[in-house]
Amino acid sequence: MSTYKVHFQGFKSLYIPFPRSVRVNSIRFVTYSTFGTDASNYFTLTVYANDATAALCTYTNNSSGGSGFTDAVPVEATLANMDKGDFSTTQVMKIVCAKSGTGTIDGTLVIDVDDNRDFS
Repeated sequence: MSTYKVHFQGFKSLYIPFPRSVRVNSIRFVTYSTFGTDASNYFTLTVYANDATAALCTYTNNSSGGSGFTDAVPVEATLANMDKGDFSTTQVMKIVCAKSGTGTIDGTLVIDVDDNRDFS
């Protein structure tokens, strides 16, 4: 298993290339501050599947469907669209962090992947 860590302290999109074929095993988000829910000022962090359109998971502190986050407490995502959770060496994982209002974010996304190469 390999672990990729991505730190967020702002709002951006990034892409993770993989040096070999991998399958996503788990995704966790750990914040460095406590974030309550809010209807106007919130962040949304989305990790996309290998097609860059289906979401593997989303973290948000939007009071409509989101949750608060506690400083240094990892939150493991329930992964969706796992039929698209395999990544080849020509695909990248897209991660988008957006904000609404004066929402802030400060934390690390921890992505565990397993080798998905076929040695048969």
